[in-house]
Amino acid sequence: MLLARLDRSKGRDWKGFASAWALSFLEQGRTTTLSGAEGLRDALLESGQRGSLEHGPGTLGTEWQTGRLQHLLLGSSPVIQGLVFGRTESLARGSLEDTVLSLRLNEAYASHAPARWKDAWRKYLWATNVAQFVRRYEFVTAEGIESGRYAGLLGDLLGAPPPRRVFAPEAESLLAHADPAVADLLIVLLGAGAPVPETGYELAREDGEIVGMAELGWEKARVAVLLLREEPFRAAFEKAGWTVFLAGANETNRDTLLAALGAGGKAEGQE
Repeated sequence: MLLARLDRSKGRDWKGFASAWALSFLEQGRTTTLSGAEGLRDALLESGQRGSLEHGPGTLGTEWQTGRLQHLLLGSSPVIQGLVFGRTESLARGSLEDTVLSLRLNEAYASHAPARWKDAWRKYLWATNVAQFVRRYEFVTAEGIESGRYAGLLGDLLGAPPPRRVFAPEAESLLAHADPAVADLLIVLLGAGAPVPETGYELAREDGEIVGMAELGWEKARVAVLLLREEPFRAAFEKAGWTVFLAGANETNRDTLLAALGAGGKAEGQE
């Protein structure tokens, strides 16, 4: 199952790919209860700069399967430490939804071991780029923890996530392939009855040349939501008569998008 999901990166199933990548680090026979898993996570967040996850809480149970990242892809250096958790019941039925990832960077090595730090930093960036698609994850630094910078941000990572409305297959497929930067916005819009947009929309001229790209595009309404890296295409969309929003901007919210989609639909219907 995991190999099949890893191969699906070609089809932009990034959530499936990222979860399969994380779960590939599960260690055979390393199982625990929810409280044991929470203890492992606490040890990761609270250990010193040279802390080790070799020996976790001795709580017996099979509710969660666990694994460590630092001795595999990320090498044996304590510059990076990470834990992955998979709920046993979900894995048994082939679901990757209950995948949880916690990754910790020990930035003190930037001065203690510059060569190892540079290599670890590259791997950390790669891991975070992939793991952002896992449903539940956290990335922290040792300095941030020690200074109390995260305050109440580190909440209940392993608890059951709030239930989410299940949409029609077309919409669910869209959510699985959309960039995480627009996922929450999409859920709100679809829940409010907005039409399903096209992901990875390509704006083409009459001669077929692609002049712009948008993560979300409603062609009939001529409304687009651009990721930050797609902002250079804003002018091309606006020149073509589109209403353009930038993902994450204050004005990009449920009400403004619904208003734009409604206005666009009415305008097109009047033509």
